[in-house]
Amino acid sequence: MRTVIIGCGNLARVHLQKLRNMNPDIALAIVDIDPERLAQFSSELGISASFTSIEQMLQSFRPDYAHITTPPGSHYSLCEHLLSSQVHCLVEKPLAMTSEQISSLLTIAGKEQVKLTVNHMRSFDPMVKKARDLIKRKDFGEVKAVNGRYSFDYFDNRKYDSTSRWMEKLPGGPVFDIAPHVFSAMEQFTGPLHYQASQVTAIGDKVHDYQLLLTNDKGIFASALMNLNTLPLKNEVIVECERGSVHLDFRNFIINYQSVSALPNAVSRVTANLHGAWQLLWGTTVAITKFVFKRLDPYAGLDAIIKDFYSEKMINKCAEDAHRYLQIMEREPAFVPATERVEEQELAAADVLVTGGRGFLGQALVLRLLKQGRVVRVLLHSNSPLPQSWQPYEKQIQVIIGDIYDHKLVLRACTDVRKVFHLAAAMQGNWHYHLDTTVTGTKNLLTASSQQGVEQLIYISTLNVYHGEDYQQSYKVDESFQFERQPQQRGNYSHAKWQAEQAVRDFASDNPEIQVTIFRPGLIYGPGLDPCLNDLGISIGDKYLLSIGMGDRRLPLVYVENVVDACVSALKHSDGTLKIFNLVDNDYPTQREYIELLNQNGKKKRLIPIPLVVYKTAFWVLDHLCAIGLKRNPHLSYRLRSISSSPVFDTSEAQQTLHWQPQVGLKQGVNAAISALNQAGVK
Repeated sequence: MRTVIIGCGNLARVHLQKLRNMNPDIALAIVDIDPERLAQFSSELGISASFTSIEQMLQSFRPDYAHITTPPGSHYSLCEHLLSSQVHCLVEKPLAMTSEQISSLLTIAGKEQVKLTVNHMRSFDPMVKKARDLIKRKDFGEVKAVNGRYSFDYFDNRKYDSTSRWMEKLPGGPVFDIAPHVFSAMEQFTGPLHYQASQVTAIGDKVHDYQLLLTNDKGIFASALMNLNTLPLKNEVIVECERGSVHLDFRNFIINYQSVSALPNAVSRVTANLHGAWQLLWGTTVAITKFVFKRLDPYAGLDAIIKDFYSEKMINKCAEDAHRYLQIMEREPAFVPATERVEEQELAAADVLVTGGRGFLGQALVLRLLKQGRVVRVLLHSNSPLPQSWQPYEKQIQVIIGDIYDHKLVLRACTDVRKVFHLAAAMQGNWHYHLDTTVTGTKNLLTASSQQGVEQLIYISTLNVYHGEDYQQSYKVDESFQFERQPQQRGNYSHAKWQAEQAVRDFASDNPEIQVTIFRPGLIYGPGLDPCLNDLGISIGDKYLLSIGMGDRRLPLVYVENVVDACVSALKHSDGTLKIFNLVDNDYPTQREYIELLNQNGKKKRLIPIPLVVYKTAFWVLDHLCAIGLKRNPHLSYRLRSISSSPVFDTSEAQQTLHWQPQVGLKQGVNAAISALNQAGVK
């Protein structure tokens, strides 16, 4: 039995784990068009057969089964190709983008006599089975009504969640993806449901609310509500029967029920409330216990689907169900893919391209370039309104909206520009988001720069690429200081920036005709950013900060306009060699001195010193608990050791080569930052 997994995201890991649990000796291959993800996934999980194309995989590996875990937009073409090659397919939901596409896949599967199914794991979820058994055991009678609810915090997570890249492209947005969960869960109590009525609330091309009224052949009513704009989050099904009801809370892994009581009405209400409270308490305790002992599986229903998929005769009809679900959803035009293609406007030549232009440093840099009369092209992640400071220069700005992970978009962004500032990077999110945005995004830009004839690339890196554990062995850190030896232990941001800078340095070596400059700035502060920097300590309310140490650690600060000065100076420098510069102001205040300066400017903060040994002990304990309980070490102790020292960063290279000197000192910079905060009405 030979199986290929298409895609290297989080769900691919889930499928892989379950496959190996089912058959430890299964022959596996992996396919992904992203070489970065592919290399990491195959190395980490021990898969030697890895490919960047389906054609190459089919020729070399010849699988019997395929698990398609890629973004939904690719499901139809991949599945069509594999089914036509007589490979059985299990696809992540949604199976395809239209009911017509699903119908075509079902036809191909029948013609080639291969199996096709989709991961509707709620259909096989152990909680559903338990609820059905409960209804039968408690003699609740016939099901009369079912209510499904799913709310999703998409707008809070989309900036830092790699899944937002493909959810944005679904017809109607994320609701298109979550709807099969609700449909498949409800139908386990009603059987096939038919459309009665629906209503959507959409803003632009995104459905925010989707309400449905459905019924089955026996007259059981079902209602569903899916939305993106309500809290607290819900993922539940309520089943109303003749003599009782059952509530399935998939989000919290709890089932509770209410049955008919022979007690007087007033007494039965009290006992029902007490019984409900007890069920909630007990269910929560059980869920926590299972979580601690790693027995809580949010993908438990997938086990049964995989087992059925690999059986001699598959019995589930999930693909046919998916076809019916989409037919119901397509009654609302919001869930029908747009057929119109927006023609890309031809771009005039620009003086400079800036990626990450909406960030703190990016806004200041773009404004300076505009004030110098340059035509600036900015690559932005979203179409939010442009900063007010740019508006007087509207005729000098070219805006490209899109994702730096999209290599075609990046190639277009580099058309007819000679100089590029690369600032875009992930600031939060899981490792996949950092890998895609910071590492792959950087490599996309490097490839595009080479192909489009870019003459100069200026990359904004970080001081975190240095090996912080060695700081105590050297008082002054210049650009030749030891590169971080264990970047994977420094956290997602530092790890990704380390990989990205390494890629830029390799690019400079391979492309000597392009002037490459790398800046490693310290902690950037200034107007537009809260002057209570994260590196000061842990905020407790509005007034207190728990410092890491006794408050005497020195901060390598650099004022935002001082960084911009260096960037602009670099535009004038071109000697054909890679240049790397530290950028830190001369002040180096301690945490305590910086807090005192904030207080002098009306930003009342109190620093509570916590000895370093307290953090060392706490982090050591947390590292070991996570390693034992979660099988994953967050390396908090290593990160603490990397930031505990107070080195001085040598900026003489920038001073000599670029004639850079910090023009704004600490007191002036902090005063400007707090004044801007006060003008914005922020306390």
